[in-house]
Amino acid sequence: MIKFRGDAGENGERKVIGIALGDENIRRLVAGEPISFQAEELGIPNVDVIIIAGETAERAIELMKTAARAHGVAVGVHGPD
Repeated sequence: MIKFRGDAGENGERKVIGIALGDENIRRLVAGEPISFQAEELGIPNVDVIIIAGETAERAIELMKTAARAHGVAVGVHGPD
């Protein structure tokens, strides 16, 4: 996985995070295995990032709730969109 962080806008007021996934990461997502990392790697303290994919919105929501619980988070899901 390749990650970047940058500033956008005339005065850098917008923050941008980019994530690129290789074949192995995509295989993991298709297999229902969430990918997570600490945003500290990008200079953003106290933030965990969880990436999930599901064949359907319902499956993605199920995986999201499971991953959130594994991180000790009660999650309210917004979407799908």
